[in-house]
Amino acid sequence: MLGARAQSPAAASALWSRLDRLPSVILTHIAEWIHRVDSNGDTLLYLALAAPALYAPCLRVAIQICTAFESGLLRFAKPDSLKGDCDVQVGEFATAKTRRNEPVQWYFILPLRNRGRMIIPVNFSDNVTGISRTWTLLPVPIAHIRCFSIDMQATEYTAPPQCRRLILTGRSFPWTAITFPASLTELEMEDVSLPKTKAKMQRVFGQMPPNLRKLRLGSEVEGEYNEDSSASAAEFGKAVGWLFPLLHATITTLILTRCTLFPASALRALADLISRLALLSSFTFTGCVSTGLALVFRALPRTGMTHLELSLGITFEAIPGWAALASNLPTSVNSLRFVMTSSDGAYGALETLPAIERLTLATDALTVRLPIVTNAMCNQLPLAPTLRDLSLELEFKSRAQCLAAIIPRLPASLAHLTLKEWRLGRTPTIMSHLPAHLPPSIKALDLRGNQLSSALSSLPPHLRLLNLQDNFRAAQRVSFNWMTQVLPATMRWLDVTSAPAPGVAEALLAWPHSPRVTGQKMQVCMTETGLPDEVRQRLRERFDVVHSTTVPIF
Repeated sequence: MLGARAQSPAAASALWSRLDRLPSVILTHIAEWIHRVDSNGDTLLYLALAAPALYAPCLRVAIQICTAFESGLLRFAKPDSLKGDCDVQVGEFATAKTRRNEPVQWYFILPLRNRGRMIIPVNFSDNVTGISRTWTLLPVPIAHIRCFSIDMQATEYTAPPQCRRLILTGRSFPWTAITFPASLTELEMEDVSLPKTKAKMQRVFGQMPPNLRKLRLGSEVEGEYNEDSSASAAEFGKAVGWLFPLLHATITTLILTRCTLFPASALRALADLISRLALLSSFTFTGCVSTGLALVFRALPRTGMTHLELSLGITFEAIPGWAALASNLPTSVNSLRFVMTSSDGAYGALETLPAIERLTLATDALTVRLPIVTNAMCNQLPLAPTLRDLSLELEFKSRAQCLAAIIPRLPASLAHLTLKEWRLGRTPTIMSHLPAHLPPSIKALDLRGNQLSSALSSLPPHLRLLNLQDNFRAAQRVSFNWMTQVLPATMRWLDVTSAPAPGVAEALLAWPHSPRVTGQKMQVCMTETGLPDEVRQRLRERFDVVHSTTVPIF
Protein backbone atom coordinates (compact mmCIF):
# COMPACT_ATOMS: atom_id res chain seq x y z
CA MET A 1 0.00 0.00 0.00
CA LEU A 2 2.76 2.41 0.88
CA GLY A 3 5.28 0.47 -1.13
CA ALA A 4 7.32 1.80 -4.01
CA ARG A 5 9.94 0.54 -6.40
CA ALA A 6 12.73 -1.42 -4.79
CA GLN A 7 15.63 0.90 -3.95
CA SER A 8 19.30 0.09 -4.24
CA PRO A 9 21.34 0.60 -1.02
CA ALA A 10 22.94 3.73 -2.52
CA ALA A 11 19.56 5.19 -3.51
CA ALA A 12 18.11 4.39 -0.08
CA SER A 13 21.09 6.07 1.60
CA ALA A 14 20.56 9.18 -0.52
CA LEU A 15 16.87 9.22 0.43
CA TRP A 16 17.66 9.02 4.16
CA SER A 17 20.20 11.81 3.69
CA ARG A 18 17.53 14.05 2.18
CA LEU A 19 15.16 13.24 5.03
CA ASP A 20 17.83 14.27 7.53
CA ARG A 21 17.82 17.76 6.07
CA LEU A 22 14.06 18.27 6.45
CA PRO A 23 12.70 20.32 9.39
CA SER A 24 11.19 18.28 12.21
CA VAL A 25 7.73 19.77 11.62
CA ILE A 26 7.77 18.41 8.03
CA LEU A 27 8.86 14.97 9.26
CA THR A 28 6.01 15.01 11.76
CA HIS A 29 3.54 15.86 8.97
CA ILE A 30 4.91 12.90 6.98
CA ALA A 31 4.28 10.59 9.95
CA GLU A 32 0.76 11.98 10.41
CA TRP A 33 0.01 11.47 6.71
CA ILE A 34 1.20 7.86 6.91
CA HIS A 35 -1.15 7.29 9.83
CA ARG A 36 -4.09 8.76 7.91
CA VAL A 37 -3.62 6.55 4.86
CA ASP A 38 -2.64 3.43 6.84
CA SER A 39 -4.55 2.86 10.07
CA ASN A 40 -2.26 -0.07 10.91
CA GLY A 41 0.01 1.53 13.50
CA ASP A 42 2.73 -1.06 12.90
CA THR A 43 3.71 0.71 9.67
CA LEU A 44 4.77 3.79 11.60
CA LEU A 45 6.82 1.70 14.01
CA TYR A 46 8.70 -0.30 11.38
CA LEU A 47 9.37 2.89 9.43
CA ALA A 48 10.73 4.47 12.60
CA LEU A 49 13.27 1.66 12.91
CA ALA A 50 14.16 1.77 9.21
CA ALA A 51 14.63 5.52 8.77
CA PRO A 52 16.60 7.26 11.55
CA ALA A 53 15.28 10.70 10.57
CA LEU A 54 11.70 9.47 11.06
CA TYR A 55 12.33 7.64 14.34
CA ALA A 56 11.21 10.42 16.69
CA PRO A 57 8.35 11.79 14.51
CA CYS A 58 6.85 8.34 13.87
CA LEU A 59 7.06 7.29 17.52
CA ARG A 60 5.62 10.63 18.64
CA VAL A 61 2.56 10.18 16.40
CA ALA A 62 2.17 6.49 17.31
CA ILE A 63 2.22 7.28 21.03
CA GLN A 64 -0.23 10.16 20.70
CA ILE A 65 -2.85 8.10 18.84
CA CYS A 66 -2.56 4.96 21.00
CA THR A 67 -5.06 4.49 23.84
CA ALA A 68 -3.56 3.46 27.18
CA PHE A 69 -5.63 1.29 29.50
CA GLU A 70 -4.82 -0.75 32.56
CA SER A 71 -4.22 -4.40 31.85
CA GLY A 72 -2.09 -7.18 33.26
CA LEU A 73 1.31 -5.99 34.40
CA LEU A 74 4.39 -7.06 32.50
CA ARG A 75 6.70 -9.12 34.64
CA PHE A 76 10.41 -8.70 34.15
CA ALA A 77 12.96 -11.48 34.18
CA LYS A 78 16.71 -11.01 34.50
CA PRO A 79 18.84 -9.86 32.88
CA ASP A 80 16.94 -8.38 29.90
CA SER A 81 13.78 -10.38 29.24
CA LEU A 82 10.14 -10.88 30.19
CA LYS A 83 8.39 -13.66 32.06
CA GLY A 84 7.03 -16.23 29.63
CA ASP A 85 3.36 -15.69 30.49
CA CYS A 86 3.26 -11.98 29.50
CA ASP A 87 1.01 -10.84 26.67
CA VAL A 88 2.85 -8.42 24.41
CA GLN A 89 1.24 -6.61 21.47
CA VAL A 90 3.16 -4.32 19.17
CA GLY A 91 1.94 -0.73 19.07
CA GLU A 92 0.15 -0.87 22.44
CA PHE A 93 0.87 0.43 25.92
CA ALA A 94 1.78 -1.85 28.81
CA THR A 95 2.60 -1.32 32.46
CA ALA A 96 5.17 -2.80 34.80
CA LYS A 97 6.44 -2.39 38.34
CA THR A 98 10.10 -2.73 39.22
CA ARG A 99 9.35 -2.60 42.96
CA ARG A 100 6.16 -3.45 44.81
CA ASN A 101 5.60 -0.07 46.48
CA GLU A 102 6.52 2.06 43.48
CA PRO A 103 3.98 3.45 40.98
CA VAL A 104 3.54 1.64 37.69
CA GLN A 105 5.76 2.57 34.76
CA TRP A 106 4.15 2.87 31.33
CA TYR A 107 5.86 1.38 28.29
CA PHE A 108 5.12 1.60 24.59
CA ILE A 109 5.76 -1.70 22.78
CA LEU A 110 7.96 -1.37 19.72
CA PRO A 111 8.42 -4.13 17.10
CA LEU A 112 9.71 -7.14 19.02
CA ARG A 113 13.50 -7.41 18.96
CA ASN A 114 16.06 -9.65 20.58
CA ARG A 115 19.28 -8.62 22.29
CA GLY A 116 21.03 -8.40 18.93
CA ARG A 117 18.39 -5.81 17.86
CA MET A 118 17.02 -8.24 15.27
CA ILE A 119 13.26 -8.16 14.58
CA ILE A 120 11.29 -11.13 15.90
CA PRO A 121 8.68 -11.69 13.13
CA VAL A 122 5.54 -11.91 15.26
CA ASN A 123 2.96 -9.26 16.13
CA PHE A 124 1.29 -10.97 19.06
CA SER A 125 2.73 -13.82 21.03
CA ASP A 126 1.90 -15.66 24.22
CA ASN A 127 5.50 -16.80 24.37
CA VAL A 128 7.84 -13.85 24.79
CA THR A 129 11.01 -15.88 25.08
CA GLY A 130 13.89 -14.10 23.38
CA ILE A 131 12.40 -10.61 23.52
CA SER A 132 14.77 -7.93 24.76
CA ARG A 133 13.20 -5.40 27.12
CA THR A 134 15.85 -2.85 26.20
CA TRP A 135 15.04 -2.89 22.48
CA THR A 136 11.29 -3.62 22.70
CA LEU A 137 9.89 -1.56 25.61
CA LEU A 138 10.07 2.22 25.33
CA PRO A 139 9.48 3.96 28.71
CA VAL A 140 6.82 6.68 28.38
CA PRO A 141 6.08 9.20 31.15
CA ILE A 142 2.37 9.24 31.91
CA ALA A 143 2.34 12.98 31.16
CA HIS A 144 3.04 12.13 27.49
CA ILE A 145 -0.03 9.89 27.12
CA ARG A 146 -2.81 11.64 25.18
CA CYS A 147 -5.49 8.89 24.98
CA PHE A 148 -6.53 7.09 28.16
CA SER A 149 -9.20 4.57 29.13
CA ILE A 150 -10.56 3.98 32.64
CA ASP A 151 -12.98 1.24 33.61
CA MET A 152 -14.81 0.40 36.84
CA GLN A 153 -12.14 -2.16 37.80
CA ALA A 154 -9.24 0.26 37.48
CA THR A 155 -6.95 0.86 40.44
CA GLU A 156 -6.43 4.52 39.49
CA TYR A 157 -9.10 6.96 38.30
CA THR A 158 -6.83 9.87 37.46
CA ALA A 159 -6.37 10.67 33.77
CA PRO A 160 -2.95 11.89 32.58
CA PRO A 161 -2.59 15.67 33.05
CA GLN A 162 -2.25 16.29 29.28
CA CYS A 163 -4.91 13.74 28.24
CA ARG A 164 -6.92 14.79 25.20
CA ARG A 165 -9.15 11.74 24.73
CA LEU A 166 -10.69 9.93 27.71
CA ILE A 167 -12.75 6.73 27.53
CA LEU A 168 -14.90 5.66 30.50
CA THR A 169 -16.45 2.18 30.69
CA GLY A 170 -18.24 0.14 33.35
CA ARG A 171 -21.79 0.32 34.66
CA SER A 172 -20.79 0.77 38.31
CA PHE A 173 -18.43 3.62 37.63
CA PRO A 174 -17.18 5.48 40.73
CA TRP A 175 -18.07 8.99 39.61
CA THR A 176 -16.84 10.67 42.79
CA ALA A 177 -13.27 9.50 42.03
CA ILE A 178 -12.98 10.90 38.51
CA THR A 179 -11.58 14.30 37.55
CA PHE A 180 -11.61 15.59 33.98
CA PRO A 181 -8.29 17.19 32.95
CA ALA A 182 -8.52 20.70 31.49
CA SER A 183 -6.71 19.52 28.33
CA LEU A 184 -9.55 17.12 27.42
CA THR A 185 -11.04 17.54 23.93
CA GLU A 186 -12.76 14.13 23.49
CA LEU A 187 -14.89 12.26 26.04
CA GLU A 188 -16.37 8.81 25.37
CA MET A 189 -18.72 7.10 27.82
CA GLU A 190 -19.71 3.61 26.71
CA ASP A 191 -21.76 1.28 28.94
CA VAL A 192 -21.37 3.77 31.76
CA SER A 193 -24.31 4.32 34.09
CA LEU A 194 -24.99 8.02 34.51
CA PRO A 195 -25.48 9.53 37.99
CA LYS A 196 -29.09 9.15 39.07
CA THR A 197 -29.47 12.37 41.04
CA LYS A 198 -29.28 15.95 39.79
CA ALA A 199 -26.90 16.96 42.58
CA LYS A 200 -24.46 14.16 41.71
CA MET A 201 -24.68 14.97 37.99
CA GLN A 202 -23.88 18.59 38.78
CA ARG A 203 -20.96 17.57 40.99
CA VAL A 204 -19.44 15.30 38.32
CA PHE A 205 -20.13 17.21 35.11
CA GLY A 206 -20.48 20.75 36.44
CA GLN A 207 -16.81 21.49 35.69
CA MET A 208 -16.51 20.11 32.18
CA PRO A 209 -13.29 20.93 30.29
CA PRO A 210 -13.62 24.23 28.44
CA ASN A 211 -12.36 22.92 25.10
CA LEU A 212 -14.38 19.72 24.77
CA ARG A 213 -14.92 19.07 21.06
CA LYS A 214 -16.25 15.51 20.89
CA LEU A 215 -18.74 13.68 23.11
CA ARG A 216 -19.75 10.04 22.70
CA LEU A 217 -22.52 8.80 24.97
CA GLY A 218 -23.75 5.22 25.10
CA SER A 219 -24.93 5.09 28.69
CA GLU A 220 -27.78 4.26 31.01
CA VAL A 221 -28.62 5.25 34.59
CA GLU A 222 -27.08 3.96 37.80
CA GLY A 223 -28.81 0.91 39.21
CA GLU A 224 -31.00 -1.67 37.53
CA TYR A 225 -31.96 -0.91 33.95
CA ASN A 226 -34.82 -2.83 32.35
CA GLU A 227 -35.13 -2.09 28.64
CA ASP A 228 -38.84 -2.94 28.79
CA SER A 229 -39.52 -0.58 31.67
CA SER A 230 -41.03 2.82 30.99
CA ALA A 231 -39.90 3.86 34.47
CA SER A 232 -36.29 3.18 33.52
CA ALA A 233 -36.74 5.19 30.33
CA ALA A 234 -38.13 8.08 32.36
CA GLU A 235 -35.16 7.93 34.74
CA PHE A 236 -32.78 7.99 31.80
CA GLY A 237 -34.66 10.92 30.31
CA LYS A 238 -34.24 12.85 33.55
CA ALA A 239 -30.51 12.03 33.73
CA VAL A 240 -29.94 13.21 30.16
CA GLY A 241 -32.00 16.31 30.89
CA TRP A 242 -29.60 17.12 33.74
CA LEU A 243 -26.46 16.33 31.73
CA PHE A 244 -27.03 18.19 28.47
CA PRO A 245 -27.35 21.70 29.98
CA LEU A 246 -23.95 21.22 31.66
CA LEU A 247 -22.16 20.73 28.32
CA HIS A 248 -20.29 23.61 26.72
CA ALA A 249 -21.17 24.98 23.28
CA THR A 250 -17.68 24.05 22.02
CA ILE A 251 -18.77 20.53 20.97
CA THR A 252 -18.41 19.88 17.25
CA THR A 253 -18.99 16.10 17.22
CA LEU A 254 -21.91 14.50 19.10
CA ILE A 255 -22.38 10.71 19.05
CA LEU A 256 -25.35 9.15 20.84
CA THR A 257 -25.76 5.37 20.77
CA ARG A 258 -28.14 3.01 22.54
CA CYS A 259 -30.94 5.59 22.52
CA THR A 260 -33.67 3.04 21.89
CA LEU A 261 -35.70 4.21 24.89
CA PHE A 262 -35.00 7.92 24.61
CA PRO A 263 -38.21 9.39 26.07
CA ALA A 264 -39.75 12.66 24.89
CA SER A 265 -38.06 14.61 27.71
CA ALA A 266 -34.62 13.38 26.61
CA LEU A 267 -35.32 14.28 22.99
CA ARG A 268 -36.37 17.79 24.02
CA ALA A 269 -33.17 18.17 26.05
CA LEU A 270 -31.16 16.92 23.07
CA ALA A 271 -32.85 19.39 20.73
CA ASP A 272 -32.07 22.22 23.16
CA LEU A 273 -28.43 21.12 23.33
CA ILE A 274 -28.06 20.95 19.54
CA SER A 275 -29.55 24.42 19.17
CA ARG A 276 -26.75 25.73 21.44
CA LEU A 277 -23.96 23.98 19.50
CA ALA A 278 -23.16 26.61 16.90
CA LEU A 279 -20.05 24.68 15.79
CA LEU A 280 -21.71 21.26 15.45
CA SER A 281 -20.40 19.55 12.31
CA SER A 282 -20.96 15.84 13.00
CA PHE A 283 -23.98 14.14 14.59
CA THR A 284 -24.66 10.42 15.11
CA PHE A 285 -27.89 9.04 16.60
CA THR A 286 -28.86 5.41 17.12
CA GLY A 287 -32.41 4.86 18.36
CA CYS A 288 -36.02 4.40 17.31
CA VAL A 289 -38.32 6.42 15.10
CA SER A 290 -40.65 8.56 17.22
CA THR A 291 -42.47 11.85 16.79
CA GLY A 292 -40.07 13.51 19.25
CA LEU A 293 -37.26 13.15 16.74
CA ALA A 294 -38.79 15.99 14.72
CA LEU A 295 -37.47 18.44 17.33
CA VAL A 296 -33.98 16.94 17.06
CA PHE A 297 -33.94 16.95 13.25
CA ARG A 298 -35.26 20.52 13.17
CA ALA A 299 -32.50 21.72 15.52
CA LEU A 300 -29.72 20.42 13.26
CA PRO A 301 -28.00 22.88 10.90
CA ARG A 302 -29.80 22.95 7.54
CA THR A 303 -26.53 22.89 5.58
CA GLY A 304 -22.80 22.80 6.20
CA MET A 305 -22.51 19.68 8.40
CA THR A 306 -19.58 17.38 7.70
CA HIS A 307 -21.23 14.12 8.79
CA LEU A 308 -24.71 12.92 9.71
CA GLU A 309 -25.37 9.33 10.78
CA LEU A 310 -28.81 7.97 11.64
CA SER A 311 -29.43 4.35 12.63
CA LEU A 312 -33.14 4.04 13.26
CA GLY A 313 -35.40 1.17 14.19
CA ILE A 314 -38.96 1.59 12.97
CA THR A 315 -42.13 -0.16 14.12
CA PHE A 316 -45.27 -0.87 12.14
CA GLU A 317 -47.09 1.94 13.95
CA ALA A 318 -44.38 4.50 13.15
CA ILE A 319 -44.32 3.93 9.38
CA PRO A 320 -47.18 6.33 8.49
CA GLY A 321 -45.50 9.24 10.27
CA TRP A 322 -42.04 8.81 8.78
CA ALA A 323 -42.56 11.09 5.77
CA ALA A 324 -43.53 14.06 7.96
CA LEU A 325 -40.66 13.30 10.33
CA ALA A 326 -38.11 13.06 7.51
CA SER A 327 -39.18 16.45 6.18
CA ASN A 328 -37.33 17.98 9.16
CA LEU A 329 -33.96 16.52 8.14
CA PRO A 330 -31.15 18.89 7.05
CA THR A 331 -31.14 19.89 3.40
CA SER A 332 -27.60 18.72 2.67
CA VAL A 333 -24.50 17.34 4.40
CA ASN A 334 -21.05 16.37 3.23
CA SER A 335 -21.36 12.73 4.36
CA LEU A 336 -24.55 10.82 5.23
CA ARG A 337 -24.96 7.33 6.66
CA PHE A 338 -28.59 6.22 6.91
CA VAL A 339 -29.52 2.83 8.37
CA MET A 340 -33.07 1.69 8.98
CA THR A 341 -34.16 -1.59 10.56
CA SER A 342 -37.53 -3.06 11.40
CA SER A 343 -37.81 -3.53 15.15
CA ASP A 344 -40.95 -5.67 14.94
CA GLY A 345 -40.45 -7.56 11.67
CA ALA A 346 -42.76 -5.33 9.62
CA TYR A 347 -40.78 -5.93 6.43
CA GLY A 348 -43.83 -6.09 4.20
CA ALA A 349 -45.10 -2.73 5.42
CA LEU A 350 -41.70 -1.18 4.80
CA GLU A 351 -42.28 -1.59 1.06
CA THR A 352 -44.64 1.38 1.24
CA LEU A 353 -42.24 3.48 3.33
CA PRO A 354 -40.93 6.62 1.60
CA ALA A 355 -37.60 6.14 3.36
CA ILE A 356 -35.53 7.51 0.52
CA GLU A 357 -37.59 10.29 -0.98
CA ARG A 358 -36.82 12.93 1.66
CA LEU A 359 -33.30 11.90 2.62
CA THR A 360 -30.72 14.61 3.15
CA LEU A 361 -28.64 15.20 0.02
CA ALA A 362 -25.09 13.95 0.58
CA THR A 363 -22.60 15.95 -1.48
CA ASP A 364 -19.52 13.74 -0.99
CA ALA A 365 -20.29 10.35 0.66
CA LEU A 366 -23.55 8.41 1.00
CA THR A 367 -24.17 5.10 2.78
CA VAL A 368 -27.67 3.61 2.83
CA ARG A 369 -28.58 0.33 4.52
CA LEU A 370 -32.20 -0.84 4.41
CA PRO A 371 -33.94 -4.11 5.25
CA ILE A 372 -35.76 -4.07 1.92
CA VAL A 373 -35.83 -1.95 -1.22
CA THR A 374 -38.30 -1.30 -4.01
CA ASN A 375 -38.05 0.20 -7.49
CA ALA A 376 -39.70 3.36 -6.17
CA MET A 377 -37.08 3.73 -3.41
CA CYS A 378 -34.22 3.35 -5.88
CA ASN A 379 -35.79 5.86 -8.25
CA GLN A 380 -36.07 8.38 -5.41
CA LEU A 381 -32.53 7.98 -4.06
CA PRO A 382 -30.90 11.43 -4.31
CA LEU A 383 -27.46 11.25 -5.95
CA ALA A 384 -25.51 14.51 -5.95
CA PRO A 385 -23.42 15.21 -9.06
CA THR A 386 -20.39 15.70 -6.75
CA LEU A 387 -20.77 12.34 -4.96
CA ARG A 388 -17.46 10.49 -4.55
CA ASP A 389 -18.38 7.59 -2.25
CA LEU A 390 -21.58 5.52 -2.53
CA SER A 391 -22.41 2.44 -0.44
CA LEU A 392 -25.71 0.57 -0.84
CA GLU A 393 -26.26 -2.35 1.52
CA LEU A 394 -29.16 -4.70 2.14
CA GLU A 395 -30.02 -6.32 5.44
CA PHE A 396 -32.94 -8.65 4.81
CA LYS A 397 -34.38 -9.10 1.33
CA SER A 398 -32.47 -8.73 -1.90
CA ARG A 399 -34.01 -7.30 -5.03
CA ALA A 400 -31.05 -6.79 -7.29
CA GLN A 401 -33.26 -5.83 -10.22
CA CYS A 402 -34.05 -2.59 -8.37
CA LEU A 403 -30.47 -1.50 -9.02
CA ALA A 404 -31.51 -0.89 -12.63
CA ALA A 405 -32.98 2.39 -11.39
CA ILE A 406 -29.68 3.48 -9.79
CA ILE A 407 -26.83 2.20 -11.94
CA PRO A 408 -27.50 4.46 -14.97
CA ARG A 409 -27.63 7.47 -12.61
CA LEU A 410 -24.20 6.95 -11.02
CA PRO A 411 -22.44 10.35 -11.09
CA ALA A 412 -19.26 10.77 -13.10
CA SER A 413 -17.46 11.99 -9.95
CA LEU A 414 -17.81 8.61 -8.17
CA ALA A 415 -14.52 7.15 -6.89
CA HIS A 416 -15.72 4.44 -4.43
CA LEU A 417 -18.74 2.17 -4.97
CA THR A 418 -19.99 -0.51 -2.57
CA LEU A 419 -22.84 -2.88 -3.46
CA LYS A 420 -23.07 -5.28 -0.53
CA GLU A 421 -25.35 -8.31 -0.09
CA TRP A 422 -27.41 -7.68 -3.23
CA ARG A 423 -26.92 -11.23 -4.55
CA LEU A 424 -26.04 -9.93 -7.97
CA GLY A 425 -25.00 -13.41 -9.06
CA ARG A 426 -28.68 -14.39 -9.07
CA THR A 427 -29.59 -11.56 -11.44
CA PRO A 428 -27.63 -12.05 -14.70
CA THR A 429 -29.30 -9.09 -16.40
CA ILE A 430 -28.00 -6.65 -13.80
CA MET A 431 -24.54 -8.21 -13.84
CA SER A 432 -24.37 -7.86 -17.61
CA HIS A 433 -25.27 -4.15 -17.47
CA LEU A 434 -23.25 -3.16 -14.39
CA PRO A 435 -19.75 -2.96 -15.97
CA ALA A 436 -20.96 -0.75 -18.83
CA HIS A 437 -22.46 1.81 -16.44
CA LEU A 438 -19.56 2.05 -13.98
CA PRO A 439 -18.03 5.55 -14.24
CA PRO A 440 -14.38 5.43 -15.36
CA SER A 441 -13.49 7.55 -12.30
CA ILE A 442 -14.07 4.62 -9.91
CA LYS A 443 -10.93 3.57 -8.03
CA ALA A 444 -12.49 1.20 -5.46
CA LEU A 445 -15.24 -1.35 -6.12
CA ASP A 446 -16.66 -3.44 -3.25
CA LEU A 447 -18.92 -6.34 -4.26
CA ARG A 448 -18.92 -8.36 -1.03
CA GLY A 449 -21.57 -11.02 -0.48
CA ASN A 450 -23.13 -11.00 -3.95
CA GLN A 451 -22.90 -14.74 -4.74
CA LEU A 452 -20.99 -14.06 -7.93
CA SER A 453 -20.28 -17.06 -10.08
CA SER A 454 -19.65 -15.51 -13.49
CA ALA A 455 -16.96 -13.30 -14.96
CA LEU A 456 -16.88 -9.52 -14.82
CA SER A 457 -16.77 -8.43 -18.46
CA SER A 458 -14.92 -5.19 -17.75
CA LEU A 459 -13.70 -2.96 -14.93
CA PRO A 460 -13.03 0.80 -14.65
CA PRO A 461 -9.65 1.61 -16.25
CA HIS A 462 -8.20 3.28 -13.11
CA LEU A 463 -9.45 0.74 -10.56
CA ARG A 464 -7.09 0.23 -7.60
CA LEU A 465 -9.20 -1.82 -5.17
CA LEU A 466 -11.54 -4.73 -5.87
CA ASN A 467 -13.26 -6.56 -3.01
CA LEU A 468 -14.84 -9.91 -3.96
CA GLN A 469 -14.95 -11.28 -0.42
CA ASP A 470 -17.70 -13.77 0.51
CA ASN A 471 -18.70 -14.48 -3.09
CA PHE A 472 -17.21 -17.87 -3.84
CA ARG A 473 -17.14 -21.14 -1.95
CA ALA A 474 -13.85 -23.00 -1.70
CA ALA A 475 -15.40 -26.10 -3.27
CA GLN A 476 -17.11 -24.14 -6.06
CA ARG A 477 -15.92 -24.69 -9.61
CA VAL A 478 -15.47 -21.19 -11.00
CA SER A 479 -13.08 -19.97 -13.64
CA PHE A 480 -11.06 -16.88 -12.77
CA ASN A 481 -9.40 -16.54 -16.16
CA TRP A 482 -11.30 -13.29 -16.70
CA MET A 483 -8.97 -11.65 -14.19
CA THR A 484 -6.09 -12.02 -16.62
CA GLN A 485 -7.76 -9.77 -19.20
CA VAL A 486 -9.94 -7.53 -17.00
CA LEU A 487 -7.83 -6.47 -14.00
CA PRO A 488 -6.19 -3.15 -14.95
CA ALA A 489 -2.51 -2.37 -14.36
CA THR A 490 -3.52 0.21 -11.73
CA MET A 491 -4.69 -2.50 -9.29
CA ARG A 492 -3.17 -2.28 -5.82
CA TRP A 493 -5.47 -4.43 -3.65
CA LEU A 494 -7.61 -7.50 -4.41
CA ASP A 495 -9.67 -9.52 -1.94
CA VAL A 496 -10.74 -12.98 -3.10
CA THR A 497 -11.15 -14.48 0.36
CA SER A 498 -13.11 -17.78 0.34
CA ALA A 499 -12.47 -18.29 -3.38
CA PRO A 500 -10.83 -21.60 -4.41
CA ALA A 501 -7.10 -20.95 -4.20
CA PRO A 502 -5.92 -22.99 -7.24
CA GLY A 503 -8.14 -21.12 -9.71
CA VAL A 504 -7.23 -17.72 -8.27
CA ALA A 505 -3.50 -18.52 -8.27
CA GLU A 506 -3.57 -19.68 -11.89
CA ALA A 507 -5.30 -16.49 -13.04
CA LEU A 508 -3.05 -14.18 -11.04
CA LEU A 509 0.14 -15.80 -12.27
CA ALA A 510 -1.09 -15.25 -15.84
CA TRP A 511 -1.86 -11.56 -15.16
CA PRO A 512 0.42 -9.65 -17.57
CA HIS A 513 1.12 -6.65 -15.31
CA SER A 514 4.18 -7.54 -13.23
CA PRO A 515 5.65 -5.30 -10.49
CA ARG A 516 8.39 -4.31 -12.94
CA VAL A 517 5.68 -2.70 -15.10
CA THR A 518 3.45 -1.21 -12.39
CA GLY A 519 6.26 -0.20 -10.02
CA GLN A 520 4.44 -1.75 -7.05
CA LYS A 521 3.25 -5.17 -5.98
CA MET A 522 -0.49 -5.72 -5.80
CA GLN A 523 -1.68 -6.81 -2.37
CA VAL A 524 -3.85 -9.93 -2.62
CA CYS A 525 -6.00 -11.19 0.25
CA MET A 526 -6.61 -14.90 -0.33
CA THR A 527 -6.30 -18.34 1.15
CA GLU A 528 -3.34 -20.48 0.13
CA THR A 529 -4.90 -23.77 1.20
CA GLY A 530 -4.09 -26.58 -1.19
CA LEU A 531 -1.44 -24.70 -3.15
CA PRO A 532 1.90 -26.42 -3.85
CA ASP A 533 4.95 -24.75 -2.32
CA GLU A 534 6.23 -23.80 -5.78
CA VAL A 535 3.00 -21.95 -6.61
CA ARG A 536 3.04 -20.15 -3.26
CA GLN A 537 6.60 -19.03 -3.91
CA ARG A 538 5.75 -17.71 -7.37
CA LEU A 539 2.74 -15.83 -5.98
CA ARG A 540 4.81 -14.18 -3.27
CA GLU A 541 7.42 -13.12 -5.80
CA ARG A 542 4.83 -11.17 -7.77
CA PHE A 543 2.27 -10.17 -5.11
CA ASP A 544 2.02 -9.29 -1.43
CA VAL A 545 -0.16 -12.19 -0.29
CA VAL A 546 -1.93 -11.40 2.99
CA HIS A 547 -4.58 -13.12 5.05
CA SER A 548 -6.13 -10.12 6.84
CA THR A 549 -9.14 -8.28 5.46
CA THR A 550 -8.28 -4.73 6.53
CA VAL A 551 -9.22 -2.53 3.59
CA PRO A 552 -6.60 0.10 2.77
CA ILE A 553 -7.44 3.74 2.07
CA PHE A 554 -6.66 5.08 -1.40
